[in-house]
Amino acid sequence: SAMAVWNEYASKHLVYGRNYDGFGFQPLCHDILLVVYHPTDDSLAMATIGYAGEIYVVNGINEKGIFVELNNGMPSAGSDFLFDRFAGTTELMTLLLDADNMDYIDAFFRTTKGFASFIIGVTDGQEARSYEWCAQDQHRGDGSTPDGLMVMTNHYVSPEWNYPTPTNETSWDSLTRRQNLLTLAEKHKGNIHAEMLQNIMGTVITNGGPMSEQTLYQLVFEPATMTLRMRITDVCDWQKIDMGELLCY
Repeated sequence: SAMAVWNEYASKHLVYGRNYDGFGFQPLCHDILLVVYHPTDDSLAMATIGYAGEIYVVNGINEKGIFVELNNGMPSAGSDFLFDRFAGTTELMTLLLDADNMDYIDAFFRTTKGFASFIIGVTDGQEARSYEWCAQDQHRGDGSTPDGLMVMTNHYVSPEWNYPTPTNETSWDSLTRRQNLLTLAEKHKGNIHAEMLQNIMGTVITNGGPMSEQTLYQLVFEPATMTLRMRITDVCDWQKIDMGELLCY
């Protein structure tokens, strides 16, 4: 689940929150790493957040404040993998090494074929977008929400697709999680800041939020201040990390 707010929905700066839900990955929660890369070939400094041993970007931030995160889109586009294409998940690392604006990001998704079913959330601190990206095509999903709001779960919402809407039972409660986030965004419109977004993302489904029993860690990123907040369920409460210090020294 993910939600970004800016303009009339935010109290000040754009803030982006995401919950990572995993099935069977609970034993790995003590092995979550924030890894910082400072290339020597004039590429952008970047950081990834994920499990030790992952060789692709699930969550990433670069020195320009670009934040990218990956979600499963299988409930809409199916589980086929085209292994004769470059793995889009590893290509996201290349994106972070190069991207300094949203035009570059849009061009990346228009010209890079997907190899499996994903939904990619991106922000540059001025706006947020969701790219519904699969082996068949790619379409933007953020057009389904008002200006200043982006909500994303695990099913495609762009009207450009011909896929049927999945059920909660086949999408890990994706429909309910999305509607809960939309409702909370309207309830707190104009007052949402980083701390409030932490509370929103930490509200369980039965209480009208997006958090489930499978939520393993949570991120809230504020590009304007390069501040990352992170909580790992059953390991640590919210921690604040100065990404500017790590990436831009």
